[in-house]
Amino acid sequence: MHEVLLFGQVPWGRHEQVLKILAGLCAMQPQRVIERHAVYKPSQAPTQQRGVQVGGSQTIQQQQRPNRDRPVQSTELFYVQAIQSLEESDLGDKIPNGSETNGTTNVMKKQSWAMQFQDVPQPGKRAVILRQTTKSKIVDGDAHEFMVTQGNTFITEFMTEGYQFVTGNIVLNMYRPLQFHPTESVLSSPREALPPLDSLQPLDESGAYLLEASILLGSELKPEIETQGTNELRDLQARMKGVVTLKVPERLSLDTRVK
Repeated sequence: MHEVLLFGQVPWGRHEQVLKILAGLCAMQPQRVIERHAVYKPSQAPTQQRGVQVGGSQTIQQQQRPNRDRPVQSTELFYVQAIQSLEESDLGDKIPNGSETNGTTNVMKKQSWAMQFQDVPQPGKRAVILRQTTKSKIVDGDAHEFMVTQGNTFITEFMTEGYQFVTGNIVLNMYRPLQFHPTESVLSSPREALPPLDSLQPLDESGAYLLEASILLGSELKPEIETQGTNELRDLQARMKGVVTLKVPERLSLDTRVK
């Protein structure tokens, strides 16, 4: 799939105000979104590892997409993510004495995982970001085992918490990345149990949120569809003027290639 995007920043002190404005703009209440992002590094280019399943991967099902959705004939390596959708009840709690408990004994087994690839945004002077992306559900089995049997190595993980809105073809995600507390040993897989959400530290120490506006354009990129998507985002950009500045970030700040 291809998508077009614009990004903005919402200071912590204004996030409630912006939520109310977005609720009015989209004529809907904000939908709470909590996700765990496990980052993996492939050991070889996708064209070399495609079609090979060994060990536990034979018992793991993944929703398949047409080959044209996937990067082809590429010798570069790209980080990929396994993303898990969560409820706050999946995480731990703080108890009266000030200590914490972890959440579900093994939240890894909760079947709400998807594998996501995001390409480097296309070069050129554009009014919006244009990039290729794929997101496929992992519908059965152990998500980490699936990623490993596809030739990937676990690198790190983080959480995001925020809110989602939809208006027309545009999906608006207002979120902030959260870091886990450092561990004494290097983890080789995602955590089985998760700490309380409010014990995690925002990656941006100011607590600011990112506002991401995106439109999926489809697998085959047609000029007229790209133009329509671009115009819709530019219209939103104008409507949000004075509220949040939506803009095109530096292209290489979204670079997902393994260096």
